[in-house]
Amino acid sequence: MGEMEQAAKKLTTRLSEAAVGSGSAVGALQRLNLTAAELQALPPDQRIAAIQDALARYVPEAERAAVASDLPFARSGGQLLFHLISRL
Repeated sequence: MGEMEQAAKKLTTRLSEAAVGSGSAVGALQRLNLTAAELQALPPDQRIAAIQDALARYVPEAERAAVASDLPFARSGGQLLFHLISRL
C-alpha cells in the first residue's frame, strides 16, 4: 500500500474519532472550519482537496505547515505533508 493510500486510511479512522468529539483531528478540523461529517461524506480524494482548500482559505500562509502537521494522517510522512502544502 502506497503512502497516499495509507494516509487516506488513517484519515478515515481519525475522522470517525473526530465525529464523536475525540482524537487529535478535532482541533485541526475546527481551525480549518471543517467537520468530520462533511469530510466523511466525500470520497477520499475529495477529502484531501477540501482540506487543501480550507488550508488556503482559513490559515495564513506562515501557519499552514503547522496546521497541516496537526492532521493525524499528515504525520504518516513528510511527502504527504509536502503534497498538501505545495498544492496551495
